Amino acid sequence: MTLSPAEPRCEAVAVVFGRVAETGSTSEIMRSVGSETKVIDLNGKTVLPGFIDTHVHLDDFGLTLRTVNMEGVTSVADVRRLLSERVSHTPRGDWVLGRGWNENVLKEKRLLTRWDIDEVSPDNPLYLHHFSCHATLLNSRGLEASGIDRHTKPPAGGWIDVDESGEPTGFLRSNARFMAPVGLNGVRPRPNLGTLREALLVGVNEAVKYGLTSIHVPSADRDEIKVTQELAAEGMLPLRVTLLPKVELLDHALKLGIGSGLGDEWLGIGAVKIFSDGSLIARTAAVKESFDGEPENEGILNDPGVFSRQILEANRAGMQVSVHAVGDRAIEAVLAAYEAALRDTPREDHRHRIEHGSLFPRGLRDWARRLGVVVSTQPELVTRNGDGFQASLGDRRMRYTYPIKSLLEEGIIVSGSSDCPLTYPNPLKGIWSATTRTSENTGEIITAGERVTIDQAIRMYTINAAMVSFDEKRKGTIERGKLADFTVLSADPYEVSPEEILNIRVEMTIVGGKVV
Repeated sequence: MTLSPAEPRCEAVAVVFGRVAETGSTSEIMRSVGSETKVIDLNGKTVLPGFIDTHVHLDDFGLTLRTVNMEGVTSVADVRRLLSERVSHTPRGDWVLGRGWNENVLKEKRLLTRWDIDEVSPDNPLYLHHFSCHATLLNSRGLEASGIDRHTKPPAGGWIDVDESGEPTGFLRSNARFMAPVGLNGVRPRPNLGTLREALLVGVNEAVKYGLTSIHVPSADRDEIKVTQELAAEGMLPLRVTLLPKVELLDHALKLGIGSGLGDEWLGIGAVKIFSDGSLIARTAAVKESFDGEPENEGILNDPGVFSRQILEANRAGMQVSVHAVGDRAIEAVLAAYEAALRDTPREDHRHRIEHGSLFPRGLRDWARRLGVVVSTQPELVTRNGDGFQASLGDRRMRYTYPIKSLLEEGIIVSGSSDCPLTYPNPLKGIWSATTRTSENTGEIITAGERVTIDQAIRMYTINAAMVSFDEKRKGTIERGKLADFTVLSADPYEVSPEEILNIRVEMTIVGGKVV
């Protein structure tokens, strides 16, 4: 499957110097075979343009693979068992880090508190990253080590949960999680460069197993940029990386004249990354109506004056901008900032991004289309967390929660991504999620009208993903002159039902004509 309008399917591909030289029938391509030509016979397997994931936190992915994995844990007792096992092998006083717990999967159907876990770790501080990646749980030792008690005020854009008596429960939302001296989402203190290098290598080599040939890395800081650049120079990257520098580096980039598009076919600079709000799962997304059951909670909106100025400066410099915007109140504020920036400095093809675009009603979609905004979204969050979204938002708002089909059919470019390590960087799982929207917890379909076709879903992880980073002339389809990046599958996703996509395996990942 080439995804090229001129030749949607072909039997064979010729590759020269890492690029597609010719496509056609097997007999046509075999005429070009010489004595030194390497021929790979895939025996009828399906080849797609290489998968692209437009939102992978590469450093966090590599680092979290070393922590206590609580994904899929279904009870408080199981949480305690996993933690007790790790604590027993950890020196007294050292932090124990975990990740992935989800109250919607627990049979208790509630958030964990420090009192649930204190008994198994009286001497070790615990930091348990919520599966949303926008909240964390500390035990009592962890709160103590972080200097948090009933008198502590949260930072701007953060929230410390307390019980009826005003005591912290240990659950820290959004920016409050950075009060701990450690963490998984922006680990502090940052790992040394050697550890970071190991984490990045683990991450990229894991990613290619899922058929990925390119990834976008948002919120890249100085160290991640430095180490990734070193790996690229050493030829150690098995796939292509587009870095989205965190906005704190914007002033430095502008002074140096560094902008979106700098780099080569292996490593490049993309959009500058900005945050506007939190997470639907953690109920910190900025919403226009309060979350169900929490009448005073409309989430957290970062200062629009600050991020509007950042957008204005980046747009003036000709940079692409990417803003994390989940709730409808946040999306509205970001679109207003984009509109103001483009009024100040008009640009015909800016492709400013919205990351996530979770709660996206029709009026805001129309506005985004008129502005030329593109969206990088995560279909798997619907199938993993749709039940939690339902509890937070209710039936009416669920109609425009992750409205992927509507976005596409209304003319907005939408790319697929994982927000790894929130979910694994598995495009086939994303394609299954986008086409079925079937809850992994209940088996029910989440907003059936927003299911997309197989073709739409595959394009989200190929040509659409290439367009999001202005790479459509060299990636996203299999055509003469483009990079020879292919994903080889055990079966043709166009020939099976959406429900059967999870049975398809990645047989081979090819980057620049080489099997990686």
